[in-house]
Amino acid sequence: KQWYQRRVRVQTTCKLYQFSQQGESWVERGGGTLRLNEKEVDGRSSSRLVVRSKAVMKVMLNTKIFADMIINRPNLTMIRISALDNGKMGTFLLKCTRNECDRLHTMLLKRRELERRQEQEFSGESSKTAPEENVEQTPEGNVEEGKAKKKKKKKKKKK
Repeated sequence: KQWYQRRVRVQTTCKLYQFSQQGESWVERGGGTLRLNEKEVDGRSSSRLVVRSKAVMKVMLNTKIFADMIINRPNLTMIRISALDNGKMGTFLLKCTRNECDRLHTMLLKRRELERRQEQEFSGESSKTAPEENVEQTPEGNVEEGKAKKKKKKKKKKK
């Protein structure tokens, strides 16, 4: 048996939604505690995202952070991810406060990048992947453009 140390990188409350392809809509799976855990075994680090319900602590989502995981922010309080659920790939939406969403999004991107580097090292590839841009897209454009537009509107109202 291998011993390892598990660390909780992020812990917050959130609501979990899953995209239903039959109804082509988001279905709420419930609210609960989200934890981004990290463990290290034999010098190799891996991370898991675990969401448990508030009341009975039932596991609603337990997925490994993997190199090809889709992680993006449709708005300031939500993160959309691809994840394995019961052996099937699914699309999930995590809704939490803006500050917690910022922190969680940053940590998820770092963990995914770490998985990509470890995967390359393991496969012996020496080429590096191009880093993703940190500009997140929203239905209205990217987050930074949205902030700039709000500032302009406030200035116009003051005049």
